[in-house]
Amino acid sequence: METQLTTGFGVMLGLATFMFGAFFFIASTSINNELKIEKRHEYLANLRATREAMYNAESLTRAFLLEPQPKYANEVNTVASTIPQHIQNLQSNITDWYETRNLTRLNDISGKRINALLEIIHARKEKGVSAALPLMRAYDESDERNILQTLVSRLEASEQEHLQNQRDETRNVIPTTAWVFSLLGLFVFSGFFYLVRRMYSGISYRRHIEDEAARKAEELSKLNEKLIQSERIKSEFVATVSHELRTPLTLILAPLESILAGDAGKISNEQRGHMNTMHNNTVRLLQLISGLLDFSRLEAGRIEMRPEATNINELTQSILSDFSPATSQKQIELITNFPATATNVEIDRYVYERILFNLVSNAVKFTPVGGNVVVTIDRKGTDSWTLSVKDNGIGIPEADIELIFHRFRQAEAPSTRRFEGAGLGLALVVEFSRLLNGKVEVESKPGEGSTFSVDFVAAESRLTAGDTTRNKSQSLVPQYPTETNKTLSVDYDDKPLVLVAEDNTELSAYISSVLESFCRVNVAKNGRDALDLVRLSPPDLILSDIMMPEMDGLTLCKEIKADPLYNSIPVILLTALTNRDALLRGWESGADEYLFKPFHPKELTTRIKGMLAGVEERKRSAELQLQQQKTLLAKDFMSTLAHDMQVPLLGSSRVFDMLLGGQLGKMPEEITTLIGQIQERNKFLLKLTDCLLEIYRYESDSKDLLLAPVALDEIAKEVVVDFAEIAAEKQIVVQEHLEPNVPKISADSRALKLLITHLLDNAIKYGANSGKVSITVEQEHDELALSVFNSGSFIDDESKKNLFDKFWRGQPGKRFVANTGLGLYLCKRIVDAHGGIIECLSDTERGTTLKVTLPVNNKKVATKLSFVPGDKAETK
Repeated sequence: METQLTTGFGVMLGLATFMFGAFFFIASTSINNELKIEKRHEYLANLRATREAMYNAESLTRAFLLEPQPKYANEVNTVASTIPQHIQNLQSNITDWYETRNLTRLNDISGKRINALLEIIHARKEKGVSAALPLMRAYDESDERNILQTLVSRLEASEQEHLQNQRDETRNVIPTTAWVFSLLGLFVFSGFFYLVRRMYSGISYRRHIEDEAARKAEELSKLNEKLIQSERIKSEFVATVSHELRTPLTLILAPLESILAGDAGKISNEQRGHMNTMHNNTVRLLQLISGLLDFSRLEAGRIEMRPEATNINELTQSILSDFSPATSQKQIELITNFPATATNVEIDRYVYERILFNLVSNAVKFTPVGGNVVVTIDRKGTDSWTLSVKDNGIGIPEADIELIFHRFRQAEAPSTRRFEGAGLGLALVVEFSRLLNGKVEVESKPGEGSTFSVDFVAAESRLTAGDTTRNKSQSLVPQYPTETNKTLSVDYDDKPLVLVAEDNTELSAYISSVLESFCRVNVAKNGRDALDLVRLSPPDLILSDIMMPEMDGLTLCKEIKADPLYNSIPVILLTALTNRDALLRGWESGADEYLFKPFHPKELTTRIKGMLAGVEERKRSAELQLQQQKTLLAKDFMSTLAHDMQVPLLGSSRVFDMLLGGQLGKMPEEITTLIGQIQERNKFLLKLTDCLLEIYRYESDSKDLLLAPVALDEIAKEVVVDFAEIAAEKQIVVQEHLEPNVPKISADSRALKLLITHLLDNAIKYGANSGKVSITVEQEHDELALSVFNSGSFIDDESKKNLFDKFWRGQPGKRFVANTGLGLYLCKRIVDAHGGIIECLSDTERGTTLKVTLPVNNKKVATKLSFVPGDKAETK
């Protein structure tokens, strides 16, 4: 019995010991598993952090390519420094040789990828986006990217597998050793089956990831190609338009300078004053176009450096001599500090001239009357030089210093800026200084002035310097007319009082001269002065420009309309912006009417007289316009550019009409002939300017179709009458073949008139003198056919493929007439919107026919056109 008890106790003790041991084993196993799970989570976190760091570095590098801000490059370096730490943390938690090998490969490849990104950033900083883009493309197409993604996926999948196993072990441990050992075989089998299944799933997932990565890479490559092509087309178009603008500007400047020099005979003082106004505005426009041309050449990488032996002192003095009239007019003292000994250096004269010209022009513009500008050339070393331009002007706030070097950006808002310009000058200085292996620095304090310094490299030359004088007759620096602010007019008769708010002194003086025959005129140079004059002596009407310093025209209009004492005064806004959003901003501010630049004097007087005669009717019209509620879009570079280009064109165009009409007195026949030639170039220049405005409208808005029954033959007759004079100049009689009683179609009459105008203008423009041009309207079954024929041109099959493309201007070497490549593109879009077809039929014997077929009963007419036609149906 004792033996049995002892045996039973021993068995019980053994079982208890076994159970205790089993409990201790299970508890320790659970704790150990929890620690392992925690490490697995830490491992996965580091792995994912490594992947995220690589993605962040790539994203920041792409952002730096678009906008090379130093903060992006610094962030890439910061992110890159975290990747080795993450990999080191991963290596401290590895559990087998498989992970060790993959982590080694991950470390090597990630290091190479980071170095590639840093190289891209360095190329973008030093050589520009054109050098960095190929490196970025090579980076995206590299096999290492797919290998890196595959390694991370493998490591993550492997670690997820280990983590899941640890969780399964913790969850499935039984609190008795019997269950543990009895189910051990099942666990092993299940684990083996699970591993096989996970391995198969991992392989499938990896293949899916690789296929998806390949697809994404292909899509990205195609997108990059489209972006590069789009950027190239844009740059080529800007360069082409800028170049064609320079030709008529040159032909305007040359005769003007001949007249001003007295080569064509004597002119009166009044005529000379108008001629100087025309010359000043044409020079401003030429400088703007030169900046655009330089910008497009820099974008396309087409500026080739041509160093030559140059006496830098003489070249600088020659450039500064252009500024003598402008500095004298503003009473600015131009001080020079040059090296005592003149030195010949190897430098690209054009690049140096553009740097100095832009810096001095900027200094003179922002320096007040009676100030000073100091130009200093200092030699820092054997081949190192510093050019500095210092002024005591308005200065630049510290927050805006970086902004002024951005393209098309200015420190002031476009609607309230005090100084004209497109925001390209200082940006071009930065780009040109890089071509000279230099850099630009600026020191400025608001109210005290600014100093711009350009450090550049120019080796000393042993050759004799060439002629540093440049071909010039009149100064190519815009002059700064003296401001003449009118207060109340001294004429106290019963004439109505008109307040003109315009910051351009020449334009305000011209408007005053046109209006003073039938009304009294007060002039204010900005919105703030205009508001003071309104409160001092309320006018009968206000004519205000939109873009003015201190207070813009929109704010002025809002202030007046918000005041019960003055809200009945009609306001006409003067602007060069014709897009829908710009108009809506004016209507929402309470404007009664718009007047678009450039305008005809008769249009100006008619609008003013009409507003003065019917104030109540204008108010009701303004109230209807104010009911339109739409979202405003920010103005871009094109709107500012259009404003700056239209202002000088306005002054020139008005004076041309007055001179040719004899309103300023008789002039010698030679001068009249020259002015006639200038007028022809100016018309072409206005047409190109309108083209730029239309492009801005095409990209920023859409036009609703106003559908109504339209008689196509009646519209055709109207257009033929409009072109009678133009056709007569080429001895062409437009023949009409209009089938009677053709049915009306559902269409937008304004769009169809624009369509026929483009087609007929195209036929006359490319037709031969005394040739045949005809327009035909006839019914073909359920459709109306409109055909415009000319006998003077032939279009080959290759050209037909691109005839209706945007900006297509004909095969190179075959362009006989200047055009912008938009006319037939507009025709195609109008026809498509009306559900019709346009085609070109041409042969060498008969000529060319552009045929449009429109359905009579069309149920698929588009509700909107994807462009906004101009107010005038002119061929672009």
